Amino acid sequence: MDREAFGLLLGQVSVLDDVQRETLCRVLSDQDPGAEVAALVDGAGGQSRSCPRCRSDRIGAWGQAHGLPRYRCKACLRTFNALTGTSLARLRHKDRWLGFAAALAQATSIRKTA
Repeated sequence: MDREAFGLLLGQVSVLDDVQRETLCRVLSDQDPGAEVAALVDGAGGQSRSCPRCRSDRIGAWGQAHGLPRYRCKACLRTFNALTGTSLARLRHKDRWLGFAAALAQATSIRKTA
């Protein structure tokens, strides 16, 4: 990129909104938003994780799927992750969740969010 195009790019950074700035920072720092969301979701359960089906606390690690660690209940032998049984369980595009959450917090319309 030449100096003139780079100067133009820097001039446009000042007119970005907060969500766009966060996205730009994430791209420049090479962070994977999906991994960041997975870490937040998995950390939300804390150490008191239990089976969402039988409520047993006898669980063990059982691999990983879609960026989230999976667990297996030793009582009912079913597997689950931190999202099982929640309203977020079958949502896709985890890499977009933080941007959508920021837009919701700012009460941005759906059209502007898209």
